[in-house]
Amino acid sequence: SGLKMRDWHLAASRVKAEQFKKLREERTAMILAKLLVLGYEEDDFPRWHYEVYKSEVLTDEGWERIRPTIVEAAESNKNNRILAEIRRRKMRRSGALTTLWNDVVVVASGTRVLNRAERGACPALDEFLDLDPVAALLEADTDGIPQEELDSIRPYALEFAIQGRRRYLVKLHNIWNGLPVDQVNEEEWSSLSDKRTIVKLDLIAAELVRAVN
Repeated sequence: SGLKMRDWHLAASRVKAEQFKKLREERTAMILAKLLVLGYEEDDFPRWHYEVYKSEVLTDEGWERIRPTIVEAAESNKNNRILAEIRRRKMRRSGALTTLWNDVVVVASGTRVLNRAERGACPALDEFLDLDPVAALLEADTDGIPQEELDSIRPYALEFAIQGRRRYLVKLHNIWNGLPVDQVNEEEWSSLSDKRTIVKLDLIAAELVRAVN
């Protein structure tokens, strides 16, 4: 009858689909194994390549025929994987350095950290990242930056932030008081510790805010 014929066709289709699935799985496993032997990683495997995703038995002749195409696709995947890993590592290093810089800016800004008049007083993050010792850490091929290396450049970063803020505020102070823009008593400043420098800068900033208001 019509129903029996339909059931037979459905059963036959299921059997055929299972056979095709098994052939694809076997072919996929064989191609993957050959790529692993060639030194590629499983993440490099072009699983959905049309030459892989076929329901055909893979013979030695068949492999030699498709080998250049498959290897080219695996090489492309490998290059993309390596580039993605390089970007991920650099982002982690950049994140660690950005956190360090933000912490240092807070310290260097003293009690004036919320004063909008001083926004931009400390050097920008990009300027910090361009410094030779910082750039070396950023470009190093490491997964993150060890804490001891971050600690080693913290004093250098703090000094850079403080001096940037000092230049900014001294120029504003000189302009407001009618003095030469770049006039500065280096001997007076060089005798101060970082902490005392920050306190003195806070006083200058407060004076400027009072003058403006």
